Amino acid sequence: MSKYRIRPDGKKDLLTLLREQGIALPAECGGKGICGKCRVNVDGREVLACRFVPTREVEVQTGLGKTVPGENAERDMRVELTGQSPVTAVGGKPAAFCVDLGTTTIAAALLDEDGRILYEAGCANSQRRYGADVIARVEYALNGGSEELKTAVRQDIRQLQEICRQQVPSTPIGTAEDLPTVFCGNPAMEHLYYGWDVGGLAKAPYQAVCTDLVRQDHDVFLPGIGPFLGADLLAGAAVCGIGSGNDGRITAYVDLGTNGEMLLAGPAGIYACSTAAGPALEGAGIRCGMPAIPGAVFRVEIAGRFCHAEVLGEAGTVARGLCGSGVLSCMSGLLKNGIAAADGKLTEEYFADGYPLAKDVLFTQEDVRKVQTAKAAIRAGLQMLCQAYGIGENEIARLLVAGGFGRHIDPEDAFTIGLFPPELRGRVETVGNAALAGAIGYARGENGLARLNDLKKAIRPVELAGSADFQAAFLAALDFGETNRFKG
Repeated sequence: MSKYRIRPDGKKDLLTLLREQGIALPAECGGKGICGKCRVNVDGREVLACRFVPTREVEVQTGLGKTVPGENAERDMRVELTGQSPVTAVGGKPAAFCVDLGTTTIAAALLDEDGRILYEAGCANSQRRYGADVIARVEYALNGGSEELKTAVRQDIRQLQEICRQQVPSTPIGTAEDLPTVFCGNPAMEHLYYGWDVGGLAKAPYQAVCTDLVRQDHDVFLPGIGPFLGADLLAGAAVCGIGSGNDGRITAYVDLGTNGEMLLAGPAGIYACSTAAGPALEGAGIRCGMPAIPGAVFRVEIAGRFCHAEVLGEAGTVARGLCGSGVLSCMSGLLKNGIAAADGKLTEEYFADGYPLAKDVLFTQEDVRKVQTAKAAIRAGLQMLCQAYGIGENEIARLLVAGGFGRHIDPEDAFTIGLFPPELRGRVETVGNAALAGAIGYARGENGLARLNDLKKAIRPVELAGSADFQAAFLAALDFGETNRFKG
């Protein structure tokens, strides 16, 4: 805990005043007084910094909020995610840096001259302290916070470059930031990285400043598709072979990220949409969520009051929170044991305080609701793509599940909570971080600009904003279980 003296400045709230002094507090709700993570002590009284407007000089003590494991300090937010060792057997000279600039997490890879991966690392996106989702950050940027958001994410990138530089002995000191860097990410993350005006992303008619390939200094940001469909979707789809035949099969590609980007491809065309799923499925924005680092619960076995939690890290590592795969595993276990009902309500025993997964690690009623809305958005989006294509969900031949934690989930957990239609059992393929793989593919020359632009031209965006059918599908998918679907 730290103490500061803060003077009032007109009608500015305490959260703003602290940030102006370089004191960063988490506020995943974007300062709306919902998440409770900006709680501080003001002259002996607990308040939410985003709701408190001081009228005189006050003493502020920080460190009281609903801290998320792995986010207790800025240093914790920039920890390595992948834990992979450098490929010392390769011994090549670093030649390129590839980045998947995600809303919740940032993943990166250092390549040698032959395109081989020397090291992979990742971190939580530090913009999360200004809002957990794209909407909150766009609002913050529009209210004068664009430069802060830009600075935060660029510091993350430099941190990852430094991690890779330190871990690969053959990297000359001081050259990591000068390496050619290939970026992909959703449109909002691209706008915030470059400091572009985000006004076109905030209201209809929605427009991005640019969806073409961007070259700036040593950076290359891959092309996107539209104001809600970015380079991450395009690069991931390209590396998975979408639009290159697929033997006439109908393929669904779903990125289980904050923005829920997905597409459906087959002989009749390619349709894509983005559903604001939120970060819950990535283990963010929930009470004890954290990145997939040592101490994260990644799988649980629940039998009534008994819970066995499997934790990332060496034997004996203490559980500190749960990551994305742990969220799905926990939700599935609660449903199977009748601790959570189909409507998402926890039993009376756990309704107030949450279900204990390990010491000081809880899964709360609020967490359940966030998972509920995230899975409903994903399920409804997939149904809208099927509607646009003119098929039933059962006609999907394969479902590619992408995302930073996609390869770690148990597909059965996804089916149990109703994230995917039950007809697709046996057709799910987890492809991991396809977006980063797509950026790596571009750096290697395997998925060049012509391939990306051809795929971009073939994709037909499906607009969900204001869609009555999407709203109906979303509401129908809110209940947990396998049978809920929109009858459109």
